[in-house]
Amino acid sequence: MTLFLEEFSTEDHQNIIAKLYLTRQKKNVKLKLYFTRYYKYLKNHETTIKREVAIRYAKAQADKLHKPLIPDPAVLQKEKDSFIKEKSNKLLLNKESRVDAFINGFRSKQYRSHFLITKPSTMEQIRRTVIHITRKG
Repeated sequence: MTLFLEEFSTEDHQNIIAKLYLTRQKKNVKLKLYFTRYYKYLKNHETTIKREVAIRYAKAQADKLHKPLIPDPAVLQKEKDSFIKEKSNKLLLNKESRVDAFINGFRSKQYRSHFLITKPSTMEQIRRTVIHITRKG
């Protein structure tokens, strides 16, 4: 259809087609930029949480220094791992809230409705959908 219009239509129609194509390209670029910005935000969030948990663990260990016995290193490592896992689970965003925050951050209703219809459950599914949309356009 577009080849037919490009060949047999007037220049006004060709200009309109060109503008529509440029608009679609700009939307795809904005979608890619939004996805990369959001992904960087998630990585920064995880780094901040890890740092905060490490600080909390150090404070908890400082409070326990008054124990007279020297504990086994394996027990210490197990306690450390359980402490970090427990605190990290409380502070980190779970998969559903990551996906919901990504979808709700859209300005374009077209993309928001597309993601609400496909109902992705992980960021990996969102990444695949973004790649599919931007290649198609």
